[in-house]
Amino acid sequence: MRITGEYTYLSSLFAQLHGDKPAEWANLGAKLVERGLPLQPGWDKGKWAWDEDAKDSQAIQAAAAGRVREWLTDAEPPAMLHRDAPWGQAPIEGLPLDFTAEQWALYNQEWGEFQREMNLARRGKNIARGRAALMRFRQKAGMLRAPQTAELVAATVERGYQVLVAVELVTTAADPVSEMLEDKGIGVSRIFGGGDLEAERLKFQRGQNPVVVFNTASAINLQASELMADGSRASDAKRIGYFHQPRYSGIQARQTIGRAHRDYQVCPWSLLFASGTVEETAARTMVDRLLLTSASVDGDASALREIAALFDADWLPDTAFD
Repeated sequence: MRITGEYTYLSSLFAQLHGDKPAEWANLGAKLVERGLPLQPGWDKGKWAWDEDAKDSQAIQAAAAGRVREWLTDAEPPAMLHRDAPWGQAPIEGLPLDFTAEQWALYNQEWGEFQREMNLARRGKNIARGRAALMRFRQKAGMLRAPQTAELVAATVERGYQVLVAVELVTTAADPVSEMLEDKGIGVSRIFGGGDLEAERLKFQRGQNPVVVFNTASAINLQASELMADGSRASDAKRIGYFHQPRYSGIQARQTIGRAHRDYQVCPWSLLFASGTVEETAARTMVDRLLLTSASVDGDASALREIAALFDADWLPDTAFD
């Protein structure tokens, strides 16, 4: 994980806390190493990642996060205050899916062949190398799992819930999941791409559409009983959220969870991924980064520790967060 990706926006504050000029913290990763954090240069120029020891140990990562937290809390006056939400942490669980033999065959196809099989438009070069290959495997997995996600969401709607489906990609995730749900006669608010996104949001909030598929992590409210600008309230139906695709950013994942888990409204979330694929790696990264952000503010991480057990994570024991 790239710790600097979670802390970059704090670089000027770190400089102030250490009595340095902001320019001295322009290369945040190098400065963190100088301050004793277990980092090393990453693959991308200017990026930093955990060193070899920290890479395989969430305990070392948590200790590093704790050190940064102390910079903020030990300052005079404290530069950070944290209080867990009175309505508690968002319940979150992992839901791994095992591909069928047919799905594995499609997942392992050459990219161009997969596009033809799935009727996807061909864009740009189809030579899968490095990061592009990882993205294409994520596209494949998300599209192949779309029917299972649609079935799960439809069953949840039948139980009387309004459902949030969080995605990152549009063509291979948001579009197919939305279309499959609409084919079942379920109204879907689409908060991705173009169109009147606020009108789509209001259809979901007022209960006209029981499902919202979205790829934005911030600046929208999808909670039950939201107080609207006209004085009315959003529907009070309980919300349930599904990450159809894991996010690599812990901050964005936490923001996504907070779209409906807010203001005393509890919204449970489930993290969906295909076992043994690049999605499992992404899911592990998402959980690790959520744990890091929790450790950074000394927050409640009990639900995250439970889901981390799916990946045999060696995160710190409970007392490390109490």
